[in-house]
Amino acid sequence: MAENKKVKSLLLPPRIDANAAIVLKSTLMKFINDGARKIICNFSATDFLSEAGGEELANVARFLAKIDGELGICWIKPEVKATILQSHLFKFYSMEESVAVIVLKNLVTYFELFEDVFDIKVRMENVMIHVEIYLGVGADQSMRQVQQTVDLIRYSVERDIKDVQVVIIPSTKIEENTSSHPVKKQKQIVFSSQTETVRELAQAVQQTIPEDFSGISIKNFCYR
Repeated sequence: MAENKKVKSLLLPPRIDANAAIVLKSTLMKFINDGARKIICNFSATDFLSEAGGEELANVARFLAKIDGELGICWIKPEVKATILQSHLFKFYSMEESVAVIVLKNLVTYFELFEDVFDIKVRMENVMIHVEIYLGVGADQSMRQVQQTVDLIRYSVERDIKDVQVVIIPSTKIEENTSSHPVKKQKQIVFSSQTETVRELAQAVQQTIPEDFSGISIKNFCYR
């Protein structure tokens, strides 16, 4: 699997007291030392953030800013966000933006298992998030292989996002490949979106693709 080094996401614990804050800072600094420059903190499970926790996050955000990095926050509850006194140090992501970065990271991680992503759509119904992924698979793959890929990606996304329903629609795209007209294999991801921030996320995730996966491109997120 491809390893995302420059973009990292972290699911935070339900309570971040003074002791948990120290552990959190240590984890984030390890990400940075390993090469991460954009870190997304997922607050979906967090109901309490202490003053110490907020200060440690601010310290990490200041450090990242000095090395042209960014500490992002997503899925944060209003009462938890209220405890962050220096909110200008962070990038706060909307629901769609939060889903975008998590789905993209998972797809890039498992990109060797399929051919393309024709489209990704996100919508909200009540408190449930619905994600549709139109997956391009190889014509030579067996149904068992395709189902294993679908299950793996769905489990991975549902593990990282709370209250989400993921539907993956696999299909094949057959292209004629001859010696005189060879087909250039280039994988791509297309994401239907209306926000500029999602385009920025695409560029950030694009940077996580290792050199040996140079045939992958994340398309300019088609606006529909």
